Amino acid sequence: MRTKYISQVNAQRYKNLDLEKGLKLSEGLNIFIGSNDSGKSNFIALLKFLKDSISDNTSSKKNGATDFIKALADLGESRMLNVGCLPPEKVNLTYSFFVENIINNELNLHLSILCLDKKYPQIVEEYLSEFSEHHDEPFYFYRFSHHQSSGYGAIFDTEDISRYTAVNEIPNDEIGLSIIPKLLEQVEVIPEAKIIYHVRRQIINGSILVWH
Repeated sequence: MRTKYISQVNAQRYKNLDLEKGLKLSEGLNIFIGSNDSGKSNFIALLKFLKDSISDNTSSKKNGATDFIKALADLGESRMLNVGCLPPEKVNLTYSFFVENIINNELNLHLSILCLDKKYPQIVEEYLSEFSEHHDEPFYFYRFSHHQSSGYGAIFDTEDISRYTAVNEIPNDEIGLSIIPKLLEQVEVIPEAKIIYHVRRQIINGSILVWH
């Protein structure tokens, strides 16, 4: 399996972009044309947000802030919420990655970020799944309560999704994909997670997040 590039980005209630049906991208050069304030910069900011949120440093807090928190600040914090919506409300983002294999399927990374009034936004749901015409299989799933600083979830064995490992105390100030190594240190039975590590590594080294 080779994850090659971001093939589509979906966004709900994000600034002035209406991407509920998604914006498809091609491999290589993508050119965005539009008038001022049409959302070109806001879309590019979504790509930068993902890249900046995921670090190779499994203890990524620097000066008290994680890479995710810093990336949220660059995105506008709760101002990322569409002006027609009032907090508390969720901004839903889904990044689809084209996977080169026999059936050319996709990986979907979904993030649901709760924007709060006078409080910092936080992740309330996150999952990574493999999607094809015939199936949608999860690799991991996390859920958070906005009343707590940590959440719970499951990491599925990528060789056999009927097997999974429960994880707790997942911090809501970091993207779970970024801290997979740290989360797996806490469990007794470590699932097969090479695909998750593979996607994480390719995002970190920039091989699927390149634009000009």
